This record gives sequence, structure tokens and C-alpha cells, in this order.
Amino acid sequence: MIAQMKDRGGRIKIPGFYDDVRPLSEVERAAWRQLPFNEKKYRKDLGAPKLAGEYGAHPPKGFVAVPRVRCRTRRARPRASA
Repeated sequence: MIAQMKDRGGRIKIPGFYDDVRPLSEVERAAWRQLPFNEKKYRKDLGAPKLAGEYGAHPPKGFVAVPRVRCRTRRARPRASA
């Protein structure tokens, strides 16, 4: 079910998810492109073969400016006896 939340391009498929998201202005896009970032080094430092996110999104921008969904899990523990 979780794997079906994104399309092949990395966009979230939840209806209405992007409705209130304002597209970045050209000035903002240019500012993101100016950030120093070495994706190859970053992936190597993380030990990650690739970065997740929307296809074609500049990685630093994708970390902050592109909406995303995070799924967290919790492991159940037995309650301590009182």
C-alpha cells in the first residue's frame, strides 16, 4: 500500500495532496541551482545507491521545497506491570 503512494516519477498520488502547494518562482529555482551540492559524494557518504524523491528535483530543493510523505512505524512493546 505504501509503495503505491507515489507514481514512477516520484510524485505523491494522494488526491488533493498538491492542491495548496505554490510552485517555486524562477528566482527561487535559480537560488536552489546555485547551492553547492555534490550528489555523488552525498550518496557515498550516506551509503545510498540513489536518492528518493520527485524525479528531476535538484536534491537540496527536494529535501526542503518539494512536498513529501513520510511514513513512520512504531513497534509495540508490552506494558510494564504496575
